[in-house]
Amino acid sequence: CYIIGDTGEEGVIIDPGANAEIIKKVIKSEGLIPKEILLTHGHFDHIGAVRELMEEYGIKVRVHKADRDMLLDPEVFWGFKMNFKAPECDEEDCLKDGDVLEVGKYKIAVYHTPGHSRGSVVYMIEDALITGDTLFEGSIGRTDFEGGDMSQMKESLKRLSRLEGDYKIYAGHGEDTSLEYEKENNMYMRRL
Repeated sequence: CYIIGDTGEEGVIIDPGANAEIIKKVIKSEGLIPKEILLTHGHFDHIGAVRELMEEYGIKVRVHKADRDMLLDPEVFWGFKMNFKAPECDEEDCLKDGDVLEVGKYKIAVYHTPGHSRGSVVYMIEDALITGDTLFEGSIGRTDFEGGDMSQMKESLKRLSRLEGDYKIYAGHGEDTSLEYEKENNMYMRRL
């Protein structure tokens, strides 16, 4: 989970997979005003605390339109019983490639990066990329789940590799890294 915002300002919560109580404590201690929840994709390990945070702050959740169905009924998508109530995402709140969201002083650009899921996105915020499960330190997200596609993943990685300049990478799992480091060292990006 990532929380973007400045003390006393509006902010966003990105990929609250679990631990709503910890997230609420951080928001309170920093004096943040959550405006909405953004998801890099709809997999269950990225949405577990969404419903509780939506109710706590009276905010909505936004996901790429291609992953909206995962939120509507994750048990059908994953084939097993979830221990949380799925969040609701209105169709008009769905994200698309090229959207630029304004939250407080931040502009958040949305890059559709299918491959891990049909609706995977990367968020660009200043000199940072929140990559979800598209790009990790030294690796990439799995493409063997329903909706995953290795050829789409390669195209998404090519798109990221063409970004000019260096960006700090905050992934959905693992350690932080940088785009330049991944272009030079990540075997999936070197093979593009």
